[in-house]
Amino acid sequence: MTTNFSKTCAFLLAIMTLGYSLTSCDKDNPIPPEPETADTLAAPVLESANISDSSFTVKWKAIGGAEEYIYLFSGEENTIKETFIDFKGLEADTEYSVSVKAVSTAEGVTDSEWSEIIVKTLESTNKEPEPDPDPDPEPEPDPEGLTFTIEDEVITCTSISFTFVPSDQTADYSYILTDTETIEPYEGNLEEIVYALIGYSGGADILRGTESIIFETNIRPGQQYSLMLFGYDGQEITSDVFRHDVETPEGEINENITFEMYANVLDSYSIFVEIYPSDNQAYYFFNLITVEEYEYYKEDLAQYIRDVCAEVGISIDTYMKHFASVGPEYDTFDHLTPNTEYILFAVGCEPLDNDVRFFTPQLYNGDLVTPSDSSGTSR
Repeated sequence: MTTNFSKTCAFLLAIMTLGYSLTSCDKDNPIPPEPETADTLAAPVLESANISDSSFTVKWKAIGGAEEYIYLFSGEENTIKETFIDFKGLEADTEYSVSVKAVSTAEGVTDSEWSEIIVKTLESTNKEPEPDPDPDPEPEPDPEGLTFTIEDEVITCTSISFTFVPSDQTADYSYILTDTETIEPYEGNLEEIVYALIGYSGGADILRGTESIIFETNIRPGQQYSLMLFGYDGQEITSDVFRHDVETPEGEINENITFEMYANVLDSYSIFVEIYPSDNQAYYFFNLITVEEYEYYKEDLAQYIRDVCAEVGISIDTYMKHFASVGPEYDTFDHLTPNTEYILFAVGCEPLDNDVRFFTPQLYNGDLVTPSDSSGTSR
């Protein structure tokens, strides 16, 4: 039978476009949603994450019955369907207020009360030193001779953090983190792959001075990653490309892992899901498939993986390398079919030698049906 391979398509697209990841929301210690009353939505419980001197994230657990969320920031209201907001381009060492409430259009259901959180950005890491009584003129930047050292390296199954220390604190530079497999064909010419990745992402952040960065998006256990640092003026690479390789530790095996799952149908073609495992160090797999597919594979969900890999011509090891999860996950499944019922499942797993063993699966307890597409368009 023909199966819905939305996650596999995402994988193949990533391979063809040399995709890479930067920062993401903090997935640790999710807070359970507050209880709801019969006719008033529970207020979101807000927490902050990824705080730097110019940015932070506010996140919360999904509220049952909520169709969307309204947030208030700097005097402006905006509406979102996700359960997190990234704020960037902020002032250092400054307090910001963020308010969020849950919203429903269902008859007889009242919006939640506003929840507010105050978040203060960190002090700038690039403060100018106090001048000497008779300071000498500052030296001109020397981007061509720029080198880097790495400090405060912290690596877990699902995150990597570094502190970058450039040899010239006045020189502009940038960075890229990608899987080592992507850059191996370019060992003798790292500039080529750097330009390709910058072009794919539409640009690169420009830094100056010592900076600390944490990477949490698409970081997988038991994989090798390569950090590349280089002088950059916004258009051209101005120094040699510095490369630093790391490897994340393997996940653990837990046959008794359980899950909290939340899902929201966004439109006729997409569904947003959240997965919170009981063990944040253990391997598991999750997916969204049609009811027809689930009925066909429910006696052996691992066979679903085997059939996917056979159809697209990849090994099970490669598939699980990219799609076995550890820790909380947030994902939007798009390119779905309108007017179709889907099943969301999560299951603990053990990667084997080009195979996988699944434990007891757990299903999302709710209806997930994409509405008809009234516009008459397709994706």
